[in-house]
Amino acid sequence: FHGPVVSIMANDSAAVCIERQNTMIGEMAADSFIARGFGRLAFVPVRAAGTQWRYSAERQDSFVRAAQRRGVSVLLSPGGVESWTPGSSICEWVKQLPRPCGIFCATDLAAMEVLAMCRYHGIAVPEELAVLGCDNDEYWCETARPPLSSVSIPWRRVGYTAAEWVDRLLMGRKPPRSRYVLIEPTGVVVRQSTDVVA
Repeated sequence: FHGPVVSIMANDSAAVCIERQNTMIGEMAADSFIARGFGRLAFVPVRAAGTQWRYSAERQDSFVRAAQRRGVSVLLSPGGVESWTPGSSICEWVKQLPRPCGIFCATDLAAMEVLAMCRYHGIAVPEELAVLGCDNDEYWCETARPPLSSVSIPWRRVGYTAAEWVDRLLMGRKPPRSRYVLIEPTGVVVRQSTDVVA
């Protein structure tokens, strides 16, 4: 393929990468839990072949920093949720979390897996463990059990911004120096999975 490449994720071959502002995502998640009175927090990453994705690591780091600035510590899961089974280390970790506790997951899909672990262990959500995802995919969030709260990403803006950069590059404009264009999240959409005051 010859021509400008614009990606909506980190891509070494792309001239421009349209990325989510992961620092703000982590901060919004921490603020949401702390505003609801949670003094204990946890984070669940997304991994591939044992390595955490960069966006997941950035969300984790900003979530931990924002919580620590407010005097709240964050427990980190022993692994990702991609291959959890009953008795796996992450499944047992969820079972042993102190309660009440707010769990921020790097994506909605990871959060749905945590909800499944809670159902497996008979843990009440949100009364014992409150679960927050990221991306606000409405189909997944609304059909989750219970419905999943999520940090909302303006996906239409992501798409429009990518299209704008394709047009600019075709017109001969230079890409940004860093190659990255950051899109800010729009806030936390509260559903039943976090609709509680600790």
